[in-house]
Amino acid sequence: MRRIIEHAAPRPVTPVYTQLSEILQIQLHRALTRQTSPAAALARAQEEMQRVLDRAGLGAERPVARR
Repeated sequence: MRRIIEHAAPRPVTPVYTQLSEILQIQLHRALTRQTSPAAALARAQEEMQRVLDRAGLGAERPVARR
């Protein structure tokens, strides 16, 4: 237990944590209950979370997608 605590890292601090957490919870639920595929759920979560970050002025430049 001590080793785990010594190497633990806090979650990133953000003023929109509640909104980001809600988006992720909803999309993970949809994937786990097979309402959508995991890949689609995570892609949707990423899009929605990016919109929240952009609206809050916290959006970082998006990396270029690799092919």
